[in-house]
Amino acid sequence: LWLVRDGQISDLCLQPRYKLPGGITYVGDFAYTEAGRQVCEDVKGLQTGVFRLKWKLMRETYPDIELRIVER
Repeated sequence: LWLVRDGQISDLCLQPRYKLPGGITYVGDFAYTEAGRQVCEDVKGLQTGVFRLKWKLMRETYPDIELRIVER
């Protein structure tokens, strides 16, 4: 929220949903616009096999969205 107030990002959305091939849904933690580019962030402590598969599908299905993983 600080980044929104500071004007660094806009259009902040919590838990955005994206439809993937095969009827799969990917749910990110945050989506927003930064410097005119769409970004989807996911905070992960552990990257499961299911997550890695969905992440690859996201990259292929939505190449214009910058995907970021924040490790904690």
